[in-house]
Amino acid sequence: MPCEIVVKSVLPGIRAMVAKELISIYDLKQVEVADLMGVTQAAVSQYVRGERGAVLDLEEPKINELISNIAVQLKNGKASGQEIISSICGACRIIRDKELMCDLHKQLDPYMAEEDCKACLISQTDSGH
Repeated sequence: MPCEIVVKSVLPGIRAMVAKELISIYDLKQVEVADLMGVTQAAVSQYVRGERGAVLDLEEPKINELISNIAVQLKNGKASGQEIISSICGACRIIRDKELMCDLHKQLDPYMAEEDCKACLISQTDSGH
């Protein structure tokens, strides 16, 4: 299911990008980033080292812009839960539109490798995400 790939691969990738941005741009310590993101320092360390969240290449200008916005909001303490969710859903929409999960989806689901899969686009239309 595309949503399972989002939970297991996309969200960790987004978290990794946010953590790296908070550290590299704002010179925050891993502990500070962990507090802002609501994760452990060990998780941040794994994001930074590429041990977590490195399954998909999410480098895309529009995604990078959303990541920067999330980082700014977190850094400034002005991030509402709704805004963060909206930004993450926006990144997910871009990932689906650009078919960035397709190769991974086909690797994980052999039945999809045989088809011209549009599951992400179909489920996106149906669910509103």
